[in-house]
Amino acid sequence: MTTSTTSAARKRRRIPLVPILIAAAFVAGIVGASKISTALASQTIAWAASAGIGGPAFDPATAQTMTVVNVEVQWPGCVDFGDYSWLTPEVSYMPWSVTITLRTTDTYAAKCSKGADGQPAVIGYYLSDLSFPVQLSEPLGGRALFDGSTVPATERYRP
Repeated sequence: MTTSTTSAARKRRRIPLVPILIAAAFVAGIVGASKISTALASQTIAWAASAGIGGPAFDPATAQTMTVVNVEVQWPGCVDFGDYSWLTPEVSYMPWSVTITLRTTDTYAAKCSKGADGQPAVIGYYLSDLSFPVQLSEPLGGRALFDGSTVPATERYRP
């Protein structure tokens, strides 16, 4: 009798593993979907070394020591010139290169999806690309500079 009582007690104490695994997979799916939607909401913006329109030009003579890289981007008409909040730079450092990837932010989505009057924003760009300063955490040195908005990254400067 003790054996049947012990066996019945074990059966009642077992935690159903399948429902727990299903719940864990569901939670992981929701977290993954939110990360994907965030990545899709922000888009990458191509850039070129600045020619000096709207800011300092990229100077190859001082590239070894520069910690601010001035790049030019197509500037949307819905964002005032000088308002840099619509872009965020991601900088990757390698011993042989530095890759700058510019991404739009929520500020861009807010300013460019609706105008001040609540109507759809006017879509357009300034007539020429405008300067955007990218702060580096270390000097560029003798490394090549790449635009990470493309796959593979596009070379923009080689020393």
